[in-house]
Amino acid sequence: MTPFDPVRILVAVVVVASVACAAPQAGHIRFHNQPPVTEVNDRRDVPKMPEERTPRRGLTRFDVNFHKRLTRSMEMRPVTRALDVNSIDEAPNSTWFTNRIGERDLSVDDIRRGPNVSGTPEAHLPFVVKSSKGAGMALGIVVEDQRGKKYILKFDLKQFPEIESSADAVSQRLLWAAGYHVPENYVVKIRREDLVLSQKSVVKDALGRKTPMTQEFLDQMLALVHTDKDGLIRGLASLYLEGIPVGGHARDGVRDDDPNDRIPHQQRRVLRGAYVLFSWLDLTDMKEDQTLDMYVEDPADPKVHYLTHHLVDFGKSLGAQAHTSRNRALGRAHLLDPRDISISMLTLGLWRRPWEGRTWVQGITGVGMFESTTFHPGKWKANTPNYFPFLDVDRFDGFWGAKLMMRFTPEHIRAAVEQGRYSDPRAVEYITRILLERQRKAAAYWFEKLAPLDRFAVESRGSIVQLCFDDLGIRHQLAGKSPTETLYRFRAFDVKGRRLAWTDDKAAGADGGYTCAIRLPVAPDADGYTIIRIETSRRGRQLPAVFVHVARDPATRVLRVIGLRRE
Repeated sequence: MTPFDPVRILVAVVVVASVACAAPQAGHIRFHNQPPVTEVNDRRDVPKMPEERTPRRGLTRFDVNFHKRLTRSMEMRPVTRALDVNSIDEAPNSTWFTNRIGERDLSVDDIRRGPNVSGTPEAHLPFVVKSSKGAGMALGIVVEDQRGKKYILKFDLKQFPEIESSADAVSQRLLWAAGYHVPENYVVKIRREDLVLSQKSVVKDALGRKTPMTQEFLDQMLALVHTDKDGLIRGLASLYLEGIPVGGHARDGVRDDDPNDRIPHQQRRVLRGAYVLFSWLDLTDMKEDQTLDMYVEDPADPKVHYLTHHLVDFGKSLGAQAHTSRNRALGRAHLLDPRDISISMLTLGLWRRPWEGRTWVQGITGVGMFESTTFHPGKWKANTPNYFPFLDVDRFDGFWGAKLMMRFTPEHIRAAVEQGRYSDPRAVEYITRILLERQRKAAAYWFEKLAPLDRFAVESRGSIVQLCFDDLGIRHQLAGKSPTETLYRFRAFDVKGRRLAWTDDKAAGADGGYTCAIRLPVAPDADGYTIIRIETSRRGRQLPAVFVHVARDPATRVLRVIGLRRE
């Protein structure tokens, strides 16, 4: 792994310079002749633990729904490209994200297991109840299993059995596989006698005051929870994360008391690109509360401490929030949406809202309002405009998220859905089908925003050097009826932008989107720094160009890809 110091804005490998003599056809970006960064050095010691972030909910609601909406619109700030990417426009490993399915194949068993390495607490009963989860009668408690491991145990409402617990388990596996840091979550089935009070069991109120928990309190809470015909209580056990919690990450800016946090959160690819995955999963409840930073000890050096960044609480996905709130607009409008309110008023209520055709799924336990017919990948909305990275998504972020999403095969998706432990087999079939339909719909949308060319590599066959890549539109059968509807034009330039005497025009082949430009010229300078401009035409439509930068490795003299820039 190549280390990286994030103090160098826009990644140290990228030298953004205007080359006065360069022709526009070669672009204005040049890169250092070195491999793309694969890991960010954001695990430097933070000797003083950052303060816990505890946002005031009432003030946050006002800020989200009124104040910040107004100030953002008045700022008219342009959306800039993400800053946490390397020279080939990928997100390196960091305390925010770990590349998994994006860079290697995962097995079905990998998906089934996800991050759950400690094993289900269901095998280590009874649970000792430590406290209530939150204020008053919140449907959850903090428990400890017989191994001493601590969990938040959350329950489904009686009138909505299995919906949130299953959705959480499914989405947690998929988000982990995509690369996000998430807790270990397990669907568990227990009996009332498996919940044991101790002398230290307490109830916490809204002000943090504690009173002893009684059997009556626990019974009153469990009376709101679904119990199956065999007397089993279903819940979701979420293992406490390692370290000390210091609250979620801010929706914009940086954490001032974390010297490793140098890139504004609204400019992080891994947060902006998550929009595609959240829209796919219909995970509508996204705000600071759904994130959690942990102050941890470095496994290799106990003297070093830093923050790791996590996503938590996925129970509002797969249409669960729309279903339990009986709000068909969720996913298509914010809870308070001035645009939609204004249109409705101006049309005297005659405007047919895009979600009005949505219907509740009937007769399948555990299935929420989850469908693909009205899903629009570019117009999907979380329940509030609280999370600014989702408001600043550009087409490059969307492509990054979409290609991650398309790495999941039908077998992967089904394996994740099966971890919801649905009692009705039809639920697995239905949710798997809808996820596959939404997956293709989202990929088709984002892949049309640019040329979806990926995985560039220089290959040598004897004396012939060629640049090869995958066209993800063709690979995933989203680029028309025939690969021959796609044409590529390749042109080459030296580091100063001077045209090299080479052009290659070709149609896409029938190799699943895999294409090579053969007899690649190499610029005559010492490093052989060469820029290949690729213009893609699809069904008569010209897509934005891609610039691939190659140069010789100073040690081996082998030509390699050192940078990538998309128009």
